[in-house]
Amino acid sequence: MVASKRYVLAGLLAQASAQGCPYAAAAAAANKRDLLAVRADEPSLDTLAHSFGKCAQLSDAAGGGTRSRDWWPCQLRLDVLRQFSPEQNPLGADFDYAAAFATLDYNGLKADLKALLTQSQAWWPADFGNYGGLLIRMAWHSAGTYRIVDGRGGGGMGQQRFAPLNSWPDNANLDKARRLLWPIKQKYGSAISWADLMILAGNVALETMGVPVLGFGGGRVDTWQSDESVYWGSETTFVPEGNDIRYNGSTDYAARASRLQEPLAATHMGLIYVNPEGPDATGDPKLAALDIRTAFGRMGMNDSETVALIAGGHAFGKTHGASGTALGPPPEAAPLEAQDLGWYNSFGTGNADDTITSGTEVIWSKTPTRWSNGFLNSLFKNEWTLVKSPAGALQFEALNGTRDYPDPFNKTFRRPTMLVTDLALREDPTYRAIAEKWVDDFQGLTDAFAAAWFKLTHRDMGPVSRYLGPEVPKQRFIWQDPLPEAKYPPISEADQEVLKAQILKAPGVNVSSLVAVAWGSASTFRGGDKRGGANGARIALEPQVSWEVNNPKQLRVVLDALTNIKDAFNKKSRTTQVSLADLIVLAGNAAIESAIPATTKAKAKVKVPFTPGRVDATQADTDPASFAYLLPQADGFRNWRNASAGGAWALASTEALLVDRAQQLTLTAPELVALVGGLRALGAVWDNSARGVLTARPGTLTNDFFVNLLDMETVWTADEGSGGELFTGRDRATGKVRWQATRADLVFGAQAELRAIAEVYAEAGGQERLVADFVKAWAKVMDLDRFDVKKKSFASSVYTSGADDISREFGVSQTESLLGLSLFLWALGLGAIIAAPVSEYYGRRIVYLTTVPVFGLFILGSGLAQNFATLAVCRTLAGFFGSAVVSVGGGTNADLWPPALTGFVYPFYFVSPFLGPAFGPVIGGFLSEAKGFRWLEWVILFMVAFIYLYSLPQYETYKKTILEKRARAEKRSSAPRPRAFKIALPSSAVVQRIVLKPFRMLFVESIVLFMTIYMAFNFAVFYSFFAAFPYIFGAVGGSGLYNFTAGQEGLTFISIALGCVVGFVAVVYIDRRTYPALEAKYGAGAVPPEYRLYGAMVGCALNPASLFWFGWSANAGAFWPSPVVAAVPFAVGNIMVYSSGALYIMNSYGSLHGASALSANSLLRYAAGGAFPLFTVQMFSSMGIGWASSLLGFVSVALVPVPWVLYKYGHRIRARSQYITIKAPVLENPDSSREMTSEGEEVAV
Repeated sequence: MVASKRYVLAGLLAQASAQGCPYAAAAAAANKRDLLAVRADEPSLDTLAHSFGKCAQLSDAAGGGTRSRDWWPCQLRLDVLRQFSPEQNPLGADFDYAAAFATLDYNGLKADLKALLTQSQAWWPADFGNYGGLLIRMAWHSAGTYRIVDGRGGGGMGQQRFAPLNSWPDNANLDKARRLLWPIKQKYGSAISWADLMILAGNVALETMGVPVLGFGGGRVDTWQSDESVYWGSETTFVPEGNDIRYNGSTDYAARASRLQEPLAATHMGLIYVNPEGPDATGDPKLAALDIRTAFGRMGMNDSETVALIAGGHAFGKTHGASGTALGPPPEAAPLEAQDLGWYNSFGTGNADDTITSGTEVIWSKTPTRWSNGFLNSLFKNEWTLVKSPAGALQFEALNGTRDYPDPFNKTFRRPTMLVTDLALREDPTYRAIAEKWVDDFQGLTDAFAAAWFKLTHRDMGPVSRYLGPEVPKQRFIWQDPLPEAKYPPISEADQEVLKAQILKAPGVNVSSLVAVAWGSASTFRGGDKRGGANGARIALEPQVSWEVNNPKQLRVVLDALTNIKDAFNKKSRTTQVSLADLIVLAGNAAIESAIPATTKAKAKVKVPFTPGRVDATQADTDPASFAYLLPQADGFRNWRNASAGGAWALASTEALLVDRAQQLTLTAPELVALVGGLRALGAVWDNSARGVLTARPGTLTNDFFVNLLDMETVWTADEGSGGELFTGRDRATGKVRWQATRADLVFGAQAELRAIAEVYAEAGGQERLVADFVKAWAKVMDLDRFDVKKKSFASSVYTSGADDISREFGVSQTESLLGLSLFLWALGLGAIIAAPVSEYYGRRIVYLTTVPVFGLFILGSGLAQNFATLAVCRTLAGFFGSAVVSVGGGTNADLWPPALTGFVYPFYFVSPFLGPAFGPVIGGFLSEAKGFRWLEWVILFMVAFIYLYSLPQYETYKKTILEKRARAEKRSSAPRPRAFKIALPSSAVVQRIVLKPFRMLFVESIVLFMTIYMAFNFAVFYSFFAAFPYIFGAVGGSGLYNFTAGQEGLTFISIALGCVVGFVAVVYIDRRTYPALEAKYGAGAVPPEYRLYGAMVGCALNPASLFWFGWSANAGAFWPSPVVAAVPFAVGNIMVYSSGALYIMNSYGSLHGASALSANSLLRYAAGGAFPLFTVQMFSSMGIGWASSLLGFVSVALVPVPWVLYKYGHRIRARSQYITIKAPVLENPDSSREMTSEGEEVAV
């Protein structure tokens, strides 16, 4: 290559060009990584046409033409801080993937993927009639770009869709795999991301072909552009070249293998791992083993995992090298009409047996579509000869092997073949020992491959709290950086204030040290693989506690002080505990709040946001070797650069590393500027030096850093011998030293874009703006790893306390898992409309005795269910047969008690449908945590058995049935009775009375209709709380406000139970205070039913007030007792409206028709109650807690007049009723002398 066309890297500390960049003198260095390209003058068009990185086609639009970067190649780029802007998301800036995923038909998606495997397409036929091998390769290559060194790469963002990955040689023809998936992606839309779909497709392929995969965790959120922050290398060529820079030009394959340039994992530009033909296509398996160990090690895999992945992955499919014919350009270089497809193949048919991909032509197993140990058996039981594929690539063939390896298309057979890198597992002693052990231990290989595959595909996803879906395994792994579950509620705001006061008074600490420690704890977060962060307090554990950047001596003082405060608080507190992790962040917040100058406007109102609920990790759950990679090459925020002999490898300039660190922290350019300026003012420099602390009042949150940096009275010069890293600022007039700084400081005055932002903070009003922006950016960094409070979840009632367990066990979405609740409630309503009128025809006792045991049998079936369909059917039928107790109970009470006592007795019965669900989550929350959802069914079953045994000796209560039974007895003992005692009715009359009567009453009787609508709405809101409470209060809920554990979530429902009890007492109190006097006035049994509405008229106002209070207090993140207590008035009002309304209905229609009237009421109530929980979380998530609750409140306001209107006009409605059989005077009014009577239906007795 001529000198005018050479391209190489910059020097050790800065990327530079020959014109105008520092360190250009390094061009003479012999190290290839330090060389500097020099271009001779040449015609511009020739340069545009032939230079690397230049498009041969001129463009004068859309960013075409010569750009600033072309003139000044060393210009610090801030592009990486503008990536993935929410506004660029076509799904909307507020799109919540977790909520969308929760609506996914997960089983349906897996079924479609499974069907795809064998639906071979003519445009890209499936090898062996199965796309499994292709989809496994796609998933592997999506996840396999991950590097543990910097946490970048991997499948977490779906980057395989974009350049450069979509056009890498190693990803050749994976564009076809993604195109095969497109109809499925199109079908399920935003409920499944491309990132998740590509990994899941590989998972399903393995599972379908016999691999018992460990599970799958969704949650990979798609991005919509290339990730330009990833360093893929500096070479200008692809494999089989493309490795001269990363190996520093070395061809000593043994020596160079472990010296692969960091953070890279691949041995060539354009490869995922290693050259399958060995280093630089040498064909040497032993040398290949060295590259494999380095590449897989950089990916976070040990030797055992490496062997398992290769042996397991190569059990399927084949490689493709049908010819040496050159392929067409990759997708990024293909013409428009190719529509993002690349690598056009002109050889033969261009596909099937004529496919060309890597150039090797290898079939590893006799069963390439079925999981087996064929790869290892072939590897060790054959003798191998180095040959060339039809495309000319080096590979091995067992020339003496049997021809029983199937051709994928023509029904012929081949001899065994292997890649050069496959033979490495036999030739390397360490790999051989592992692989040989699995030759005769297929189960061992199976287990190892399943675990390694799960790690491969989930290594970049961060904490388990990010995982979504029903197949998240319960098993935890050390590489997931596990954290213990919080066993206590988070500290309250009052606790926080007390702790902050204690922290600021602690001996040995100051603003600078507290801020530095908090920053050191949180800023280890890496946006690439979501590792690091403040949760876990791993800054107190090895290796972080010993990192130079954390100033171990200062760190120990702060940790000791905070630990003492933690221990004292936890010893004293009986209700909650504080973690060291929370205390570290809280200490930083306290220091910042105390450091705001008194002159700052609204100082008293500035409060640094704090999200409690962090836990403390243990050393046993912290792998020092793995966490060592979280040590950055530089932390410009604390003015530190890694200079250790064994740890410093970055070639980039200090300011470039600062921008890189900001990108890992997901910061924008303004956030970067505000944080650096604030940290410098606070004196949070790693070594407590004055370098970069451009203020005369360190420890105070001022804008002095920017004011002094941009002061034209200061002139800056590089310190001699510092290599351009250190600088001194002197008074321009006197030469007196004013400040000391580093490149990480001066860049904010030198780089135009950063300077423009810095000027905003240095100008008038900059002080207030800096405080506000710094506090916001600080809080963002402190919470970067708090995925535990960002993930959406669903939970509801006793059953739904186990919804997550059901979702995991049966492979259904969380929304589907809630169907068990909804189906149960809907069946309750449906069964009620049959059970109640049946009891009015055949009697109450027979209904109880026949339905309760059947109810118990289906509860038993629910507990024993082995699939979700069985569970759903059993829950539905259990609800249907369990409805009798709910619907017939009102009639039984009417049979037993005279009107004078119903106001006292009925509330006991009416409160039960509310106390049960209210206490259900209290029990279920802890029970599902400890035992799983099946034990929830067993608890119900135990209760059913007790109730049934109690009910066996009970007598019939329905007067009509008693009289008929008595008549039949008399008939047997004496003369025949009159025909009036005959109970048989024509079949049509039976159907009409038993089935249609409740429906007719619902739509014909205004009393039933309007009270039912009101009661059904309240009932639905009541059940919506069972989805809303976990969303608002839960640690894995969507709001992230309170972070309660599952058991603690359950305890919040005690407020509802308390409200139910208070409502019950209120109804009884009102009845006892009013009804005896009314009976004395009107006579026994003659009191107008409208007087029963007193309770509803009082309670109706409580419901909307409670909903508004609950919604807006939770929305504001108020101290948790406020929204919890806010639910009490709703429960009180709900019980008062329900009890009064049901009493009104029963007193109006009497024992003869009251059960049917209440069953109609039950139908609508349970229909609404079953529907609301299915959309409650989505409503609260999309509208916000305040407005969602307010919407319910406004509807409640609209329904307030119902009891008042019925109180005033109920007597007129009763006068026109077809069913009312009681005689009672109307309420006192001008017409009070008129009696209301109705004959109703005639019943022969």
